[in-house]
Amino acid sequence: MAVMALTRGAAANHLYYKASSTVDFVDQGIPDQTQNVNTRPSVVEYQGRVYVFGMFTTPLVITEARSNHVAGVPAPERGPTLSLGTSSGGSSGLAIGYLTYVHKEGGKVVQEGNPSTPSATLELNGEGRVWSNLPDSPVNPRVTHLRGYLSMDGGIPAFAWERTLGVTTVTENLPTLSLGTRLPVFEGLDGEFDADIYARGVPPNGRFNEIYHDAHWVSGDYNFPGRVYFSRLFEPESFNRVVKERGWIDTLDGEAVTGLKRWGDILVVGYLGGAYAIQGFSSRDYQIVKISNYYGVLSHHALQLAGPNSDLFGAGQEGPWRYDGAFHDLMNDSLHRFWRDDYRASQGIYEACFAAEDRYTKTYQLVIPRAASPRTFKYIGHIEPLRKGEAEPWWTIDIRAREDSSIGSIVISDSNHYRELLSGSCDGFIRRENVEDDADDDGDAFMKAMRVTTKHFFFGDQSGDEAHGRNYNSLDVFLKNENNAVTVGLYGGDDSANEAATPQKTLTIPVGTITAPFAKVPRTSIYFAPLAEVNGKGLTLDFNVSAPVGVALRGFGIYHSLGHQERLRS
Repeated sequence: MAVMALTRGAAANHLYYKASSTVDFVDQGIPDQTQNVNTRPSVVEYQGRVYVFGMFTTPLVITEARSNHVAGVPAPERGPTLSLGTSSGGSSGLAIGYLTYVHKEGGKVVQEGNPSTPSATLELNGEGRVWSNLPDSPVNPRVTHLRGYLSMDGGIPAFAWERTLGVTTVTENLPTLSLGTRLPVFEGLDGEFDADIYARGVPPNGRFNEIYHDAHWVSGDYNFPGRVYFSRLFEPESFNRVVKERGWIDTLDGEAVTGLKRWGDILVVGYLGGAYAIQGFSSRDYQIVKISNYYGVLSHHALQLAGPNSDLFGAGQEGPWRYDGAFHDLMNDSLHRFWRDDYRASQGIYEACFAAEDRYTKTYQLVIPRAASPRTFKYIGHIEPLRKGEAEPWWTIDIRAREDSSIGSIVISDSNHYRELLSGSCDGFIRRENVEDDADDDGDAFMKAMRVTTKHFFFGDQSGDEAHGRNYNSLDVFLKNENNAVTVGLYGGDDSANEAATPQKTLTIPVGTITAPFAKVPRTSIYFAPLAEVNGKGLTLDFNVSAPVGVALRGFGIYHSLGHQERLRS
């Protein structure tokens, strides 16, 4: 099951999910919840259940049976009253009773909560026990059953009975040696075990969550921004929010956590100015260490595992980065300066960014949601160069007139089992992103206008002195454009040449399909020469097509010789 989109708006609490690749998306309302309208949901799946944090004022769980509930089960509002029964064959000793609430579906326990306050001590001499004053109308509507636990002579409380909710009196005479599973325990400093009565508390209302080493990790609690909570192993709804050693880890310098993501065998914990790593397999050996004072995390939702090596990609104040055991910058030169200036001017929207991997195009796509047009501004990093040893991806930028509020990959057809990139938008539609034969597959006013601006090439060095550079004589373009003409602008000059109002020269690449005198293999390259008056220390190429269908820019070759330079001015 995959959660696809969560609507916004206080009057429309809806959750859209896809139960399998053979059914349509299902719209399921979330009753009695208040939305955190400006908080993006954080969603993880574990053993068939889905956990949604951040969007609502309380975290949610969707079970295998597709029912949704407020996450966690609280302790009963009161403890039981124990009195002597008339049955024989019971236990002897001092008895104390406890109650727990349980949520079951199809006979399977979904979640059990913490125990109630204890009953008064009852002395037994072989009698059974009568449990009374049992609660029958819990505040949490997901509760289906009530359990009784018995502590004999100071021992750890163990399971005695279970009844469906509504029973107000239980009589039993279970012998001490026949009692069942004990309540959760912890080992004290003296090596002795005691009941951990806080082990199954309800989850904190954090904004970020992740699964790591079979525990559910949650952070982003507004009241405790530096805490990273962890659940009991294999119980993702059970959190100890009372005892630190059994319930949470603090960032070492008190930084507010901005994101969580598992990478390999560690849990990366990000804050605006750096990152930590948590490692371990239980509360007894969890350790936190700082791994960066430079590479930080703007947004939990920008953290994505991408590429064939499942490297961790993210975005910090200094720009996008990649982590493979060490951090690497992914953006340099003029685009990095653009990021810096735009982030400073629009800090809030950059810190609300979100991302996804598109396996089809081998890209890391980072969305910056804007309040004004263009409503969606997307940095697209093409990962292929990283596999070839290059330092950074090829970056492109996508803009849209509407707001895309979610993006992600899902298997949408049993016929191919292939992951498709989908986007959810403010107009209520979920769209596929990779329909190459549709010039408007994103349903946007900009169509799919394509503009590829290269970096400024210096061809080894800035040739010549202040008055001399290079002449650019001819150009080969390798391009698949069977349906669309493409224009290319050439900007020759120093490193600011591409800031000129107009290029030195504009070329038109005609439609590549050849039909006369008879059909041939479509043309995929074109040669331009001479390129009169294209000169300077370096050269930028700017490719443009308004509504492309199946256009693919595959490369280009530039032929040049020593000549003179020109500094263009707008």
